[in-house]
Amino acid sequence: MEDAHAAEKTFSDHCRADRTLGASDAVVAATPSGRRRDGLVRPQSTITFMTVPACDLILLTWNRPDLLVPCVQRLLRHTTVPSRLLIVDNASTDPQALEFLRQVRGTDAVEVVVVRRTSNDGFAKGMNEGLGRTAAPWLCLLNNDILVTEGWLEEMLAVARAHPSIGALNPMSNEFNLAPTRAGETIDELARTLQSRRGRWIENWFCVGFCLLLSRETFEQAGFLDETFRFIYSEDKDYSFRIRRLGRLCAIAEGAYVYHHGSSTMKDHPDRWKLLEENETRFYRKWSMERPSRIAYLLTGRSEASDEARERIRRLANTGHRVWVFYPAPRGGAEELRVPRHFQVVPQQVERIGFWPRATGRILFKKKKFQRIVLPPSQARRLFQWLTPIHRAKVVVG
Repeated sequence: MEDAHAAEKTFSDHCRADRTLGASDAVVAATPSGRRRDGLVRPQSTITFMTVPACDLILLTWNRPDLLVPCVQRLLRHTTVPSRLLIVDNASTDPQALEFLRQVRGTDAVEVVVVRRTSNDGFAKGMNEGLGRTAAPWLCLLNNDILVTEGWLEEMLAVARAHPSIGALNPMSNEFNLAPTRAGETIDELARTLQSRRGRWIENWFCVGFCLLLSRETFEQAGFLDETFRFIYSEDKDYSFRIRRLGRLCAIAEGAYVYHHGSSTMKDHPDRWKLLEENETRFYRKWSMERPSRIAYLLTGRSEASDEARERIRRLANTGHRVWVFYPAPRGGAEELRVPRHFQVVPQQVERIGFWPRATGRILFKKKKFQRIVLPPSQARRLFQWLTPIHRAKVVVG
């Protein structure tokens, strides 16, 4: 896997670059907002620009120049869509981070604006500060520990524009279990292998906040992030559910790739796990949801492969459950059962002859056990109930 610092200009090289402050580069101070802490207000831009870009990129950062520098360098190098990069600094104290923010300049395609906050009040409040300063028709929320690749924004915008039903969009990423696997493979090489997937997307139950694209129309309807989620964690889930409540989907653009280090800023925070649990609990209570579980869902025959069954599976997936769908292989020339295409759904085709013993064996001997087994109306329910001491799952008829 490519190291975050490999093939990048060093921090000192960047700061020594002989460049003057261009008209497109600016440093502004954060100003207080009158919005409610839960974010449920109609947002309006608080800043006026001479030219409105195609996309406003809101990058939230706090210290960690080792992550910030390569992150911004890659954004400037690989972003060719006319954009404005709003770097919201959550009151950094690291001298190198502050020096970099003083020195960073934009490119012909990307204008850079640094917004300096006087206190670190967490992810939602810092990101809202940036969102309140946007004017572009497209907005993209970014973490400071990402590494973008060539064509990342062009592909995400192409997918979002072609499919108005998508309200929030992530790129493909190691966040979704796709990372370099071959020895010496870089993220750029991996990204090039995804070119055949351009234009394709897959639904997910929420969009992760490391790189989240949405339209201004969606933002104006959904509002700001909910600042009652303390400091960090789960505000992206909550925002995704508010977008889905508008009738729009959350999805992943399969032809764009962004690497995410993940939890880098918080990994040494003494209250990290406490904050995670508190905000997760708050999220599930707010939306009256049970915690996600692993579900084995068995489909047998044409009647069980109905639109109604597929919609039940999709509803389970859209509440965070990971659903393994076991279904019989199609007969020669027959149309394959249409399992919902969703990131949380794992299709498991089983030989038609001996379907029940084969599917049962896969479920019983899965390394990570299922918490629930959903069966079609059949006598198999008695079998799975009898096997409960082995699989230890709740058996229900779907």
